[in-house]
Amino acid sequence: MLAMFEHTQGISEVSFNKTIILFCPLGNEHYTAHINVVFVPDKYMMDYLDEERYFKSLSGTRLIIEDLADAVYTHYLNTYQPKNVKVTIFAENAAHFPVTVVKE
Repeated sequence: MLAMFEHTQGISEVSFNKTIILFCPLGNEHYTAHINVVFVPDKYMMDYLDEERYFKSLSGTRLIIEDLADAVYTHYLNTYQPKNVKVTIFAENAAHFPVTVVKE
């Protein structure tokens, strides 16, 4: 269970970056995903250590870039019920040109 705490501090936005390596089942090779999350809290704030564990759990999994963006977006939306969340992923590998996907 992920830890969260009540948002009483008046924080208007939390933004962070994380880089992980995943495996693309379509290209049949690993790729590097540079993930940026912009989170506008409502009632709850996230525990950053738990979020680090969440991203480590994704590392090495078989996901196309678009499914990764959807998974991260859905994780924040369902877990913390923010006012807004935006996920941007810049992915690079040797099989195709660099790609950026955004879900908000």
